[in-house]
Amino acid sequence: MGSSIKRGAIAAIMSVIALAGLPGLPAAAASSPKAPPLAAGTYRQLPAPELVNVRQLRAAAPGAHTAVARPKLVKNHAAPTLPSPANPGSARKAPQPAGPLSGIQGTVLEQLEAFPGMDITTGVTLFGQDNNIEPPDTQIAAGPDVLVEMVNANMTVWSKTGTRLAQADLNAFYGAPAGYGVTDPRVLYDRNSGRFIASAVAIADTQANNSWNSFVYVAVSQTSDPRGTWAKQALKSTSAVLIDQPKVGTSDDKITLDWSEWIKPGCDPANLSFACFIGEVFSVVDKADMLVGGPGYEYLSGRDTFHYAVVPVQALSSTTTQYMTYNNADPFFLVENQCGQPNPPNQYGACPTIGILSITGSARNNTIAITEADRPTGSSTIPPNAVQLGSAGLIDTGDNRLLTAVWQTNQLWTSSTEGNNCPVANPNGAPQFSCLKIMEVLTDTSPMSVQHEYTLWSGDYSYHPGISLDDAGDVFAVFSRSSSTTYPSAWMTGLPVSTPNNWSTYAQLKAGTGPYDSRTSCGGHNRWGDYSGASVDGGDPTDVWVAGEYAVNDPARNCTWATAIGLFTYSAPTVTSITPNTGPGGTAVTIKGTNFVTGNTTPYFGATPSQSNTTTVVTPWSLTTTAPPGNGWVLVSAATLDGHGPGGPTYKYPRLEAAPGSFAPLIGGVARGNAPPHVSQTTAGPRPSNTGPILSAPSVAEIRQPVRLRRLLLL
Repeated sequence: MGSSIKRGAIAAIMSVIALAGLPGLPAAAASSPKAPPLAAGTYRQLPAPELVNVRQLRAAAPGAHTAVARPKLVKNHAAPTLPSPANPGSARKAPQPAGPLSGIQGTVLEQLEAFPGMDITTGVTLFGQDNNIEPPDTQIAAGPDVLVEMVNANMTVWSKTGTRLAQADLNAFYGAPAGYGVTDPRVLYDRNSGRFIASAVAIADTQANNSWNSFVYVAVSQTSDPRGTWAKQALKSTSAVLIDQPKVGTSDDKITLDWSEWIKPGCDPANLSFACFIGEVFSVVDKADMLVGGPGYEYLSGRDTFHYAVVPVQALSSTTTQYMTYNNADPFFLVENQCGQPNPPNQYGACPTIGILSITGSARNNTIAITEADRPTGSSTIPPNAVQLGSAGLIDTGDNRLLTAVWQTNQLWTSSTEGNNCPVANPNGAPQFSCLKIMEVLTDTSPMSVQHEYTLWSGDYSYHPGISLDDAGDVFAVFSRSSSTTYPSAWMTGLPVSTPNNWSTYAQLKAGTGPYDSRTSCGGHNRWGDYSGASVDGGDPTDVWVAGEYAVNDPARNCTWATAIGLFTYSAPTVTSITPNTGPGGTAVTIKGTNFVTGNTTPYFGATPSQSNTTTVVTPWSLTTTAPPGNGWVLVSAATLDGHGPGGPTYKYPRLEAAPGSFAPLIGGVARGNAPPHVSQTTAGPRPSNTGPILSAPSVAEIRQPVRLRRLLLL
C-alpha cells in the first residue's frame, strides 16, 4: 500500500471551540458524595512469566484461533435524555511543563512524518483469517529507535520513517489457547524503565460455543528493543465471564491493569438481548519484577459494581502514585447526567464528577492503599452515532466513558467522546453531533481540581480521541471524524502550552476513501475502533506519535479499514551535525537534527539562510541544502513556523584570515576568541624578493656559540 499521506505545516488556531475552561461551581456540586469504596482485593505471588522472543516467534497455526466476533457491551440499555443547566467548573490555570523547556516552543502544530500503518488486508495476508477482524483498535508506542503498533490481533514494529521491521501474531505472542482470539490490545512505552508494556484479552469464540471464557494478559519487553524478548503473564482467567477492554497504566514502580467483566445475554429479564455488567476489576503488579522476568507480586481487586470503565493512567514523569480515572457522571447507565436533575439515582450524587483513584504502596509488601477523589465536572451526554459519506449506515461512536489518560508533573489529562455542547448545551432530547471532551485535573491541589474541561466541536462528528503530552506540556489529540460529505478519516489537533485556550486547527492525518458499513456486507454492527493511539517519542520528548484509522474504498465489502501513523511537534528544529563542515558557498551539505518539516524548514549558516530551492527535507531528522556565501566560522541552525532553533555545529568557510578578528555574533554566529586551527597543509607560491640588506656569513666563533631562544608566550 503506497503512502499518499502528505507532510507539512498545519495552521495554528482552531476557529470553532465549544467550551474552554469552566465557569463557577454551583453550591450543590460541593456536596457531591464520593463513590463507595472499591471491593477488597487479595495479594499473591505470580508464577514466573513466560518469555517469548519476537524474532523467533512463528505465526499461530492456521485455524487454531478465531477471528473474534466481540459482542457489543453497553450499559445504557435505554438512555433517557433530560434537560440540564449550564456546566459547572473551576478557575482556569495554564498547563505547566514537565520541567525546563528543551529548545524553543512554538504554537503551530506541525506534521513531521506520516505513513500507512497496519490494515485488514495486510493482517490477513501475514497471519491468516484470525486477523480478519473489524474494526481496528489502534495503539501506538514510540521507543528511542522504533515504533510498536498493535491493532486487534497483531503487533508490528516500524522504523520511524515507515519501514515495517517485524511483525507478530498476538495469538501466538500471548500463547492464547486454541479456540480463543486475542483482541483489545494496548501498548505503551515506559520512559522510566525504557521498556514497552502491553496488555490484551483472549476470549473464546462467542459465536461457536457461546462460552464467554476469557484470559487477560500483561507483557513487558526485556529491553528497549521490542523485537527481542518479552516477559508475558496471564493475570486472570474466567469461566462464563467475558473480560472487556483491559487497559494498562504505569507509575515508577507499578504496572496496573483495569477491565470490566460481563455475563452473556439472558441475565436481564427486561433486556434479554443485552449482556450484564457484573463488576470492574483491576490488578497492580510490582514493575521491578516484570522488568527482570519475574516472578512478580500482584494485588488483584474483587469485582466492583460502583465503578465502570476505569482507565489506569500512564505516568510520563516520575511518581510512585498510580493514578486511575473514570467518568463518574453516571457510571451505572452512562446516560445524560447534570446538576439539578430531578430525583437523581442513589448510586451517584446530585452533580456529575470525574473520579480519580490514587494507588500507593507495594504488592510485594502487602501495602497497597487506595483513595478516591470525585471532582465536579460539566454535564455529560452519550454521543449520537456518526453520519458518513456514501452510506446511510451510521458509525457507532460508543459512549462517553474515558478512553485514554496520561499524567505529567501533577497534571492528569484524559479524553472521551461527548454528546453535550456539540454545539447545543445540555440538549433536551437526542444530541445532534458527537465531539471531543478533554479534561485537565491538577493532582497536587487539596482537593484535586478540574482546571480545564474542553469540548471541541468540529461542525460534524468527531469521536474516539487518544491523547499524549510532550515534555513541554503541549497536548496532542488524535481522533476519528466523518460527516455527510466525508468518509471516516483520521484527524489531529493540539493545545500549545503557551496558549491554553487556543486549540490548533483540525489537521487531517489520512482521509478515508470509502464508507464503512459492516452491517450490510460483513455481519458487524458498524462499530468503529474503540480508541486511537498517541505516544510521546521515547528518543525526542518534544514530539508525539499518533495512530488513527480510516475507511478504505472496497467494491467487494464496505468494512475495509486501514490505519495511519504520524509524528507531530510544537518545537523549533535543532541541528546536531553537518557534513561536510567546511567549504565555500555553494557546497552541498547534509544536516542532521530534529523537527525538520517538509516545505517549511530553512537552514541558516550564521545569519544567512540557505536558498529555499536548494533545501530538501529527507526525514524529520535529515535534510540536504547548499551553503550560502560567507566567510569565517558560523553556527548552523534551522527555522520552521515554530521558531528559529538554537545554533548547532560550526561551519568553516575558507580564508579565515579574511574574517574579522572579533565580532558580536548574530543568530548562529561564533565570536573568534581562540587561536585558529593548526594548518596541516600549505601550497607553495612565488617567493617575494628581499629588499633588505644581505647579512654577512657568520664566523666560526659565531657558529660555535650556543643559540638561546626566548619562548614567546601567546596569551
